[in-house]
Order: sequence, then C-alpha cells, then structure tokens
Amino acid sequence: MYKSNVLYNDPFEYQIEERQNKLEEVNKKNQIRKELKNVKNRSRKEYIKRIIIISILGSLIFLMIAGFVQITFERDRLYSLQKELKEQIDINKELKIKINTSVNLIDIEKIAKEKYNMNDIIDSQVIYVSINNKNNNSSTIAKDQKAEYDNNIVTSIINFIKKVF
Repeated sequence: MYKSNVLYNDPFEYQIEERQNKLEEVNKKNQIRKELKNVKNRSRKEYIKRIIIISILGSLIFLMIAGFVQITFERDRLYSLQKELKEQIDINKELKIKINTSVNLIDIEKIAKEKYNMNDIIDSQVIYVSINNKNNNSSTIAKDQKAEYDNNIVTSIINFIKKVF
C-alpha cells in the first residue's frame, strides 16, 4: 500500500512532493552538468587559445633563430670573400712590382726592334691628310702640322750633315 507520512494527509500529496523533489534533483543535476559542460568548453577554448599562442610564439622564435643563422652564414661568407679579395689585391700588387722592375724601356725597344721588326719612322713614311669640314679650324690645324713637318725636314737635313762631317 501507500506509505503515508504524518505530515501529509493524503498519500498522493506525498508522491507529488516526492516527484517534485526528484524533478528538482534532476534539474539541479542537469544544471550542474550544463555548468560542467560550459566549464569544460571554456577550458577547451582556453586550452586551444593557449596552444595557438604558444605555436605562434614558437614559430616566431624559430623564424628569428633561422634569420640569425642565415645572417651569420652570410657574414662568414662576406668575410671569406673580403679575405680572398685582399689576397688577390696583394698578389696583383706584387705582380705589378715584378713587371715594373723586370721590364724597362730599353728592353721594350730592343724586343720591338728584334722580334717585331719595328724601327723609327722615316720621313717618307709620314702621310698628312687634310680634312675639309664646314669649319676652317681643321684647315688651320693641317697647315700648322705642315709647318712642323717642314721644320722637321730641315732639322733632319741639318742633323744628317752634322753626322757626315
């Protein structure tokens, strides 16, 4: 049969009260579950935010380290190239000094005459060309050169006479 309570006169009231209590308990449990779910969702969101922030910071740190490594590599390469350039400049200076000390004008003239059959020019080998431009300047230059040529002929004749006598 039905349990009766001293406080309740009617056994149905007791059942109704019991059901209401159970409903309240279920509602409290559901509310607690919802709150726990919200807390879990919040903690998941915070966890995901933290992971994203940490991954972004880690990526930035990695990129900075990679940049520093690249800068160091390029700096070392630049230093080695500068060192090589300095060595090449020193070698070049040594070679220029060697060339300047080993070759003089007398040797060059001797090689030119013997090896390449080069001799001093003779007056008959000189040819003067006059160019007629719109300006009269070129004709005056040619006349000046002609006068110098005449003076050279006179001096060469005088030098020849001096050698003979």
